Amino acid sequence: MTDQQIQNSCIKYIELLKDYSCERIDDTVKNPSREQVLNHCKWMVDQIPTITALNKIEKAMRWIGFVQSILWCYGFYSINELKNDNR
Repeated sequence: MTDQQIQNSCIKYIELLKDYSCERIDDTVKNPSREQVLNHCKWMVDQIPTITALNKIEKAMRWIGFVQSILWCYGFYSINELKNDNR
């Protein structure tokens, strides 16, 4: 993904998650609720532009991949739709 694709995906996912809180989950939580997971995803998406600004594109891409996997698991997008976000 290019920096612009990462930014565009972040904008899209922030809009999708607008009804959730922007909260990082405690790293020790083993069985988070759906709301906790989506709050954490919103926090991650909010942080990704800062990560890319620091030229840590690989880290940003890992984070996007994590967020996308959650969005797929919870039925927000199909795998095909998410692949298109990466093109």
